[in-house]
Amino acid sequence: TISDGVLINQADPEQVGVIGNLAKEGATEAGKDPRSIDIVFQLRCAVNKDLEVARTYLKKVLAYYGLADHYRDMYARMGFGQQAEALREAYLNKGFSEAVKSIPDEMLDKLPAVAATSFKEAKEKIERRLKEYEKYGATRVHLALVPTTASAVQETKDFFLAW
Repeated sequence: TISDGVLINQADPEQVGVIGNLAKEGATEAGKDPRSIDIVFQLRCAVNKDLEVARTYLKKVLAYYGLADHYRDMYARMGFGQQAEALREAYLNKGFSEAVKSIPDEMLDKLPAVAATSFKEAKEKIERRLKEYEKYGATRVHLALVPTTASAVQETKDFFLAW
């Protein structure tokens, strides 16, 4: 046995379902009960009093991943092929900051990212997103805070204490 599940990064709920089903097929082929497979997705959250600041930090993460072929291909499968190509072109021609600016809000909103202006708002948005992913077979979430201030350690403590 190599694994008892799969950790999925940068995928919308539908892609989590597709990838999760592939993992379950693999489990069946390996003689394992597919219901025992954990389907884990990564959800990132950024909190800042200025919502645009929080969104920009999350877009930096999307841009970073979107420069890799695998993630660019996955973005295309999720309906963001033109945006993924624009991201790459912006990066190649003008640098990372311009690549970040090329990511449209609708792309950020579809991917596993939550921007909020308070910890309370973040919790509410995260709970809604969890339900979306559960519909597609997700069994666990790996929740990652994307700090938006110079006090990253304190911000992280405050985030988790708010739960």
